[in-house]
Amino acid sequence: WLNVGIESVHGPSLEAQEKWQNDVRTYLETLACIRDHGMSVSTGIMLGFPGEPRDVFDRTGEFLDKAAIDIAIFHLYTPYPGTREHEEHRAQGELVTEDLEFYDTYHAVVRCKHFAPEEVVENVERLAERFYGPSRIVKRAVRGWMHSGVSGFVRTLAVGAEGFINVREGLPLHP
Repeated sequence: WLNVGIESVHGPSLEAQEKWQNDVRTYLETLACIRDHGMSVSTGIMLGFPGEPRDVFDRTGEFLDKAAIDIAIFHLYTPYPGTREHEEHRAQGELVTEDLEFYDTYHAVVRCKHFAPEEVVENVERLAERFYGPSRIVKRAVRGWMHSGVSGFVRTLAVGAEGFINVREGLPLHP
C-alpha cells in the first residue's frame, strides 16, 4: 500500500503552494507504474484553493476514476496561523474565521474566488459521495483483484466500505 499526496489536479493551485514535486501531467503514468507493481494506492486531495476554477470538482472526480485510486481522503485548503499564506489571506480579508477549532482541513477557512465557503464544503461532500458510491467501490475492488490478487480486492473493498459508511455518517474519511 502506498499513500501518494496528489494534493490537486489544478496545476496553478500546486504552483501557488510551491509543490514543485507534483506534476499533474505525470500523475496517471506514475500511478499506473505503482499499480503495475501490485500496490494499492491511497491519496490525499486538497480542494478549496483560492483561485480554483468552477470545474475543479468535476475534473478531480474524473481524474480519480481514471487513476485507479483505492482510497481518497478529501481535505480543504487550510493555511495555518503563523504561515505566510495565512498572513496574506488575513491582509486580503479572505479568512472566513480565525477560530482555531476550524483549522482541521475539514472546514472552509478561506474565501475562494469562484465559490462561497459553503459551496466548497458541499462540493467536497458530493465528490466524496461520488468516490465512495457502491458501484465505484466495486469497480475499484475488481481492479484491486486484477493488480494485487485477493489481498488487493479485500483491502480495496474493506476501505471502500469504510469510506461509504463514513460518508453516510458525515464522518471524516480516514483509512
